[in-house]
Amino acid sequence: MSLEQCMEFISDDELLEVTPDSLRLRKTILAKEQRMKAQYRNK
Repeated sequence: MSLEQCMEFISDDELLEVTPDSLRLRKTILAKEQRMKAQYRNK
């Protein structure tokens, strides 16, 4: 994916890591249990 495609694809709970060799999409909170707790708190 290009940088522009990644920017269009990313959601609110994700980050885009940009390195000289690659682009990576990853969750802001990596642990699934913590993500679920944060999602529940935001409702």
